[in-house]
Amino acid sequence: MLLIQLTHCTFCLGTQTMLSDFSWSLKAGQQWLVAGPSGSGKSTFFKALHGEFRLTGGRFLFKGAEDMEAFQKLKQATGFVFFQDKAPDPNQFYYQQRYNSQDADDTLTVRDYLFDGKPMEDREQEGSLHMFHVEDQLDKELIKLSNGENRKVRIIKALLKNPEILVLDSPYTGLDKASRLELNDLIDRLAGAGIHVLLTAPHGQVPVSMTHVLQLEQSKITYAGTRQSFNRPGNPAQKTKIQIPFRPPENNDFDIAVRLNRVTIRYEETLLLDRINLTIRRGEKWLLTGPNGAGKSLIASLIYADHPQSYLNDIILFDHARGRGESIWDIKDRIGFLSPEFHFYLDQEQTARQVAAGGLRDNPYAPKTLTPDTESLIKDLFRYYQMEDFIDAPMYALSTGLQRLVLFIRVIVKNPAFLLLDEPFQHFDLGMIEKSKDLLDAFCEDRTLLFISHEDAEVPGIVRKGKKMELSRGTAK
Repeated sequence: MLLIQLTHCTFCLGTQTMLSDFSWSLKAGQQWLVAGPSGSGKSTFFKALHGEFRLTGGRFLFKGAEDMEAFQKLKQATGFVFFQDKAPDPNQFYYQQRYNSQDADDTLTVRDYLFDGKPMEDREQEGSLHMFHVEDQLDKELIKLSNGENRKVRIIKALLKNPEILVLDSPYTGLDKASRLELNDLIDRLAGAGIHVLLTAPHGQVPVSMTHVLQLEQSKITYAGTRQSFNRPGNPAQKTKIQIPFRPPENNDFDIAVRLNRVTIRYEETLLLDRINLTIRRGEKWLLTGPNGAGKSLIASLIYADHPQSYLNDIILFDHARGRGESIWDIKDRIGFLSPEFHFYLDQEQTARQVAAGGLRDNPYAPKTLTPDTESLIKDLFRYYQMEDFIDAPMYALSTGLQRLVLFIRVIVKNPAFLLLDEPFQHFDLGMIEKSKDLLDAFCEDRTLLFISHEDAEVPGIVRKGKKMELSRGTAK
């Protein structure tokens, strides 16, 4: 039985062509992996199915319905889950709001988000919550969830629709290892129950139930067929030689970059961090790991001076105790920072070049001048990633992976002495990850690094020390 058929379809957004002469079909019993490097058009394809673009040419069918009627019926029958890093409403939310309990207390709860304010209807809905152990988080504000926890909740939201088709765009991003295994098991069970799944997935994490592969390059199909016959490109083995002239780091005159002494964070009766100790000295390279919700990003918020409870704890940053009159802007000025939440509030109207230079203004009271040397560095970095053609493009025109890459370049351009990178390689393809690891190995030789990740394959070779966060009874130790 033919479910979806695209025949020589062209999709446009305004005057811009998003997909051209695109032909593909979904038949009953098929499960599709959509593959390709960052910027290849995977999310664009899913958005086309979602009806976000105008069909300006070709023929689109869904179960006998055609064109607009087909889009409407497909949307009703499909659970779409997009994981682009974008804030739900920038007019109502701000970057640090997750850590300010009073400002977050009146925001949407997990229960309200999942059930639209209505009670659970049946045991099947209760079972969906148990898939990712979300039942204990129902009354927690959505904005307070970690990056990985948020992804789990959004997948469950789509499943509560009882969809015939499930579209998952980068569902593994931000999930810890246990959650990725749970998601694979869930997808295999859904496929076995007759639900058709379309998803993107990193190499090595593809559920066994996937039967077909759609490979994209520059928004064109390079392969569409069985998984058995598909040869996925391997991980590039050759180490990249870095020939970029980096300047010595600025503000590198400290002995202790970070010292957390028995740091505890709680909201009323909820304990989030319990007597955490961590000391990072100048020049050290650290890895911070742990399951979703263990408090890794919370530690990053304390270091980056975003969390208000940092003043209630024994914390030293750059040899100075918090609460001794130092400005948060002085702290931010010393740190090259990147996190998934940081991407939420990106100004999509800025060009890639403007965003890459944005770290020079992290201290609004003492912004740095964009010098010819810095402009040259920006060009060198875009050339290193073969992104010269995108340097003056607006951010909204770039894929999520390329947007994240520009934010990573922003960290390097800032030339900090201390890098705080919270899952910096989210949405990167394998080639981008390897090039970025090589870049960090060269750039961080005389700098201090705290790298947060769930993926062993993402950790730069220069990292030598590590701390693993653990969960205990729903709270972090």
